[in-house]
Amino acid sequence: MKDLDFAKQELHTVSAAFECPALVVMSGLPGSGKTYFSRQLAKVIPLTLIESDQIRKILVPQPIYTGAENARVFRTAYTLAEELLRGGICVAFDATNLIRKNRKNLYKVAHATGAKLILIEITAAQEVIMNRLQQRAYQSSANDYSDADITVYNRLSSTAQPILRDHLVVRTDDDITPFVASVAETISKWTGPPVTMP
Repeated sequence: MKDLDFAKQELHTVSAAFECPALVVMSGLPGSGKTYFSRQLAKVIPLTLIESDQIRKILVPQPIYTGAENARVFRTAYTLAEELLRGGICVAFDATNLIRKNRKNLYKVAHATGAKLILIEITAAQEVIMNRLQQRAYQSSANDYSDADITVYNRLSSTAQPILRDHLVVRTDDDITPFVASVAETISKWTGPPVTMP
């Protein structure tokens, strides 16, 4: 699969493998802080970040956000997540995941691989999110792959469906340090120490 191979070449993956890996699924609107939380988590526990925005830019440097493009991006992202988990690599999946059917695809990946599923709903006050999106529009950084603006936020906010499974809610306009530590501890208890995979 060309797209999968291309994405794997560009993505930074960790080498620590576990008999029982974990899949951390982020859900939240643009600007809520999903990527920030994921990256903070990756600093304290060995896992590979799969950011849908990054995968999109790897596969489509000038994205136009069509249905076909979305299908291509997420087909690659889901396949990559499953492959990593089967190899014992913990994964944090960073995408809006606002729609129930999209989250179900990740539930299937966790079930198929025997991974511990950890669902995290990321949120913040609307005025905080608006400020973040405005700053992104005026000053983008090299490691910010998202093109989402206030228009995208408004469109997606009307489509969001509540998470019905047990999940953690994190507000990123508060101190996220205790939440990062709690999720890291949950992952560590599930995975145990790294192992030498065959």
